Amino acid sequence: MDGREGNAEPVLELPSPEQQQQLDELKEKIAAAEAALPEKEITALQGEWQKTALTTIPSDPRDGLVSLYEFDSDLADSSGHGANGQTLQGGVAYDFGRVGRAAEFSGFAHIQLGTAAAFDPSHAFALAVWFSPGSKFEMSMLQQLADARSRRGFEILLDEAHWIGAQKRASHIIVCLTHEWPDDALEVRTRNVLPLETRHLTINYDGSGRAAGLLMFVDGKAQELEITKDHLTGSAAVAHPIEIGNPELGKAYTGSLDDLRVYNRSLTAEEIEQLATQQPIRVMLRGLSGACAKVPPAELDGDTSKNEDPLIEESMFDTPELRVKSQCLGEKKRLREYFLTYVAPKTFRQAETDLEELTKT
Repeated sequence: MDGREGNAEPVLELPSPEQQQQLDELKEKIAAAEAALPEKEITALQGEWQKTALTTIPSDPRDGLVSLYEFDSDLADSSGHGANGQTLQGGVAYDFGRVGRAAEFSGFAHIQLGTAAAFDPSHAFALAVWFSPGSKFEMSMLQQLADARSRRGFEILLDEAHWIGAQKRASHIIVCLTHEWPDDALEVRTRNVLPLETRHLTINYDGSGRAAGLLMFVDGKAQELEITKDHLTGSAAVAHPIEIGNPELGKAYTGSLDDLRVYNRSLTAEEIEQLATQQPIRVMLRGLSGACAKVPPAELDGDTSKNEDPLIEESMFDTPELRVKSQCLGEKKRLREYFLTYVAPKTFRQAETDLEELTKT
């Protein structure tokens, strides 16, 4: 089975002598890089760092924060502005996410977040969110639209996913700012498709009315964009709040969303990196998901640097106990990766970089 087209002819490909020699050399290099990362020493250093890490990792940016939906257990606005959300149809579940807990959307829920006054897409803004799509079909992730005809307002969409490799799907991210669709609008999309997995997205808009002023960052990195519409003469402001899953405006979102933030200004590169990289670490260090507090230490693999992706185990054995263990292992793995990438002594950081490069080949 190839996972897509049914049964395939059995094939056993053997490496040539030259390929086998290259594989053997690669294995030797990987073994050397792993030997340069002594587990006990790194664990001890990381443990000392974690005692004071929260005092050294920058806090999340708050200047210009209009609304913040952490989605830990409800639709409350944590920014202090009281723009709480409400459910209009269906229900929202909450499960483990990348930043504590996340909201799970089944494709039938319709929610509104805040008020129209909380977000004006006709001026400079930034929007940041963790997302993990749960459907291969085209769908709207977030929308603030006047109606289905003019589509005046702001919208983030994912186009229909297609296969990359044998078992992975990927989509483009599309952002629209519209006065009257399709002739008076800005539309950009990522030049490359992105695998359907947990990602952090930041959208920056400078308020210029030009597509060049719309930027996207995925996992903290600026994306190459294709401009598909670049003619906006009217305002994109609408008298509607941000919505998720409005069935009158398109296919409802299926998947998870976490830590949704709206700012009334563009974010700097450093702030975007903080939200994508450092904020999840701060949340893990505070234990806000509660996962690791529920798992006995004896059940955890002490060598977090060599753990396989815990989501593999979760997908095979989807029980509450294993979901908690999966989340805890994932958090420990990401803490270790952060420590070895940004904090550990230089020799260990270099060995980690070398190992990552070798395992990509």
